Amino acid sequence: MTAVAQPSFTTGELTPTLYGRVDLARYYTALKTCRNFVVMPFGGVINRAGTRFIAEVLDSTKASRLIPFEFSSSQSYALEFGHLKERIIKDGGLVLWPSGPSEGDPVEVTTIWPSTELFFLKYSQSVDVMTLCHPSYPIQQLSRTAHHLWAFSSFNNVDGPFQDINITLSKTVRVNAVTGNVTITAAESIFNSAMVGQMFYIEQSPEVQIKKWEVSKDVMVNDVKRAGSHYYQALTTGTTGTVRPDHTDGAAYDGDPGVSWQYLHSGFGIILLTGFTTDKIMTGTVLKRLPESVMTGTSSRNITGATTGSAPIPGSEGGPDTPAVDAVITCPAHGFSTGDTVTITGLVGIAELNTTAQIIVLNTNSFQFVGVYGTGAYVSGGVAAKTVTGQDSYKWALEAWGGDQGYPATNIYYQQRQMFGATTRQPQTSWMSQSAGFTDFGQSIPLLDDDAISFRLVADKMHEIRHFIRLKSLIALTSEGAWVINKEQGSPIPATDPQEQGGSSHVRPLKIGKSAIYVEEKGGAIRSLGYEFNSDSYEGKDLTLTGSHLLEGKQIVDWAYQKVPFRCVWIVLSDGGLLGLTYLPDQDVVGWHRHDTDGAVESICCVSEGQEDAIYVIVRRIINGVSKRYIERFASRSFESIEDAFFVDCGLTYDGREAGAGVAFTLSGGDEWSYEETLTFETTTDFFAGVSDVGDAIVLHETPDEETLLVNPDAVGQALRLTILEYVSAREVTVLADRTVPAEFRDTATTGFQVARNTFSGLDHLQGKTVAILADGNVEDRAVVGAVTGGVGFVLENPAVVVHAGLPIEADVETLDINVQGQSIQDKVKSVRSVTLLVRDTRGLQAGPDANNLLELNPLMSGGYDQPVATETGPVKANIISDWSDGGRVLVRQSNPLPATILAAIPEVVIGGA
Repeated sequence: MTAVAQPSFTTGELTPTLYGRVDLARYYTALKTCRNFVVMPFGGVINRAGTRFIAEVLDSTKASRLIPFEFSSSQSYALEFGHLKERIIKDGGLVLWPSGPSEGDPVEVTTIWPSTELFFLKYSQSVDVMTLCHPSYPIQQLSRTAHHLWAFSSFNNVDGPFQDINITLSKTVRVNAVTGNVTITAAESIFNSAMVGQMFYIEQSPEVQIKKWEVSKDVMVNDVKRAGSHYYQALTTGTTGTVRPDHTDGAAYDGDPGVSWQYLHSGFGIILLTGFTTDKIMTGTVLKRLPESVMTGTSSRNITGATTGSAPIPGSEGGPDTPAVDAVITCPAHGFSTGDTVTITGLVGIAELNTTAQIIVLNTNSFQFVGVYGTGAYVSGGVAAKTVTGQDSYKWALEAWGGDQGYPATNIYYQQRQMFGATTRQPQTSWMSQSAGFTDFGQSIPLLDDDAISFRLVADKMHEIRHFIRLKSLIALTSEGAWVINKEQGSPIPATDPQEQGGSSHVRPLKIGKSAIYVEEKGGAIRSLGYEFNSDSYEGKDLTLTGSHLLEGKQIVDWAYQKVPFRCVWIVLSDGGLLGLTYLPDQDVVGWHRHDTDGAVESICCVSEGQEDAIYVIVRRIINGVSKRYIERFASRSFESIEDAFFVDCGLTYDGREAGAGVAFTLSGGDEWSYEETLTFETTTDFFAGVSDVGDAIVLHETPDEETLLVNPDAVGQALRLTILEYVSAREVTVLADRTVPAEFRDTATTGFQVARNTFSGLDHLQGKTVAILADGNVEDRAVVGAVTGGVGFVLENPAVVVHAGLPIEADVETLDINVQGQSIQDKVKSVRSVTLLVRDTRGLQAGPDANNLLELNPLMSGGYDQPVATETGPVKANIISDWSDGGRVLVRQSNPLPATILAAIPEVVIGGA
């Protein structure tokens, strides 16, 4: 016989199309079947843990999606997005209201997305704020202010972004005011009703000429000057200083003493469109003051006071005449300039002032009405108005988001900016906010380094932006390939450079180390993407070649990366299947494994919890003929005691180890204190529920001796089981011991005990299903979930302290056809006589040549009285009943809810002739 060792399984399950490639090194680390086993990074395989039932989804008739929210490694949540609602999950349970009228109810938050759109949501997170995008819905921000306080709000982008500025000279616009509510009139048809709610940008015509601000120049109140790209109005009369105005809000002096300058605008203004009138007329509210040059209409201000002035008085006896004194009008913030023609109406008290005349500005709040005077005294009212005839401008632009443009489909935080990409109308365009201003999309004229930026990918075919991801550079993944986006020296506009020519699907890419992986556009393959120093470019590999059969005819719809403990990518398929890909690019480990359960997996996410990364899934299961969707969490594969091994799906745990912790009791009534005597067990507080406790057991543990405690401070002594025979009261039951009662428990007040039960309810979510059961570390017969005392569940023959129950998991590892490197034995018959498995912490395996000829590995002796059978670590040999065959394969199965780790397989095979 020949022993053919397989010391590693890092390739995982191999596609049948490579069965003949015995020349490949990966053949000798591959498996024919790796089902419900996880390929470990160092080469072994380990059966996956089961899933714990958390809750039914918000509405089982509609799909939900799981999205991770991670503030830090210790504050992370799995968010369930359902139909127009969201719930929060943390540490394996729903987050509940801690107080108030909804105390104890799950926290639910209203959203705007129906269930049919959830898998098109794309998101990014900055500390406690998550930004979510969908091409058909306004951008939303989810904020967490406390463990149970969550709220959505609309993303309030300001000052843009806008589409390209119009360049058609005939398509001009004008407004009737520069602030407040305005009417916009267009020369041609440019408006539609879908634009209501969008911003509208108007820039003054290039033909408008405003004198620039200069040093040491005399100016009058309300004179307008240009300084750089900004426009200012003088608030005082005087000589300009030496400091050029550069402020963009309020007023500031240009020197000492200098002139005070009020900021007006930067050559453009912004309007929020609020109403549609015709295709040439819309109304709106000014968000950023418009240049007066684009206004045609009347500029008016209220009058608060006036002086009469006086008529000229002829000189007496040939003396000089006394000249007339012009009326002075008090009109706060009038905004007029000397030489303007102003009309006053509605002024009460001095009728002669209700006329039209030129003015001389005295200050920002008053002007002199040239050649006008009257009699009487000012009483009230009056409006001063100036007719403005501006220059219609063709330089306008509509907001890039909203209306029939759609909304950004994806976003990312990058270099102190928030970046968005791909609306319905502009699928190749990206928009970056101002630096350190995540909602500010304002731009200067000319563009500054910290301004908001927009740019378009230029390619020979449509490249719809699907995702952004940060690697060494910023990468845009599109429907056709990958692009590098880099800041170009000396220019605020980034440079874009195409890299990989393989498109990406809508599934969010995963960053793993310094590289990333993404799902190809058709959804049936996975590619890596990383920087290659030698070529100074981003390149990748197809990671599905060795496991392509697992994806054949299917699409990847969701996935998550679990770094700890397995370095595993968990992949949800369109048919409800679940795959695993153990991936360590630096060690060239690409290991495929498949996983199944009694149901269809629909969504998955991973968040950090404790010392591991926790995997949450949504699984659609058929319960009593009805489709149910459940949120479940993968149990930890790390446990110290076999009693805590959790290898059932959609399961629950009863743990009675702490049921009587801190409860004082006395055991009395014994003579010989033997197992034949009935005893009285009394507690000092109400503890027992009623006759339903009969048949359960109270478990006490002796105190270990000092030598044992020195070796293991957490050690527990031998168990004493007290079966409850009769319920007497809430504080007293009659019991029967399973052995002689140790002296430390006889008529002695003691504190703390465990409770073993034989009837278990609370399994309504699995009604009618057959469940696998692990009770105190021992496998029990499977049971059908049905009606029991207290609800829906099952009954054990013997009570147990720790019980796990859920859907059974069958896990298989099957080797490939035996081949010896350097020899040609594929055409020879073979017979496997035995297999030696190198295992770790394993129990309950079967092995054989196929599923119909499995034998249990040699059963292990019990580890002690009332103790579960111990797990095995080391080599375990199994004899195999095998006929001659072409392959010489070995199948190893774990069908019990127990752990199994296989580090190597060494079949002993007899090789025959051809």
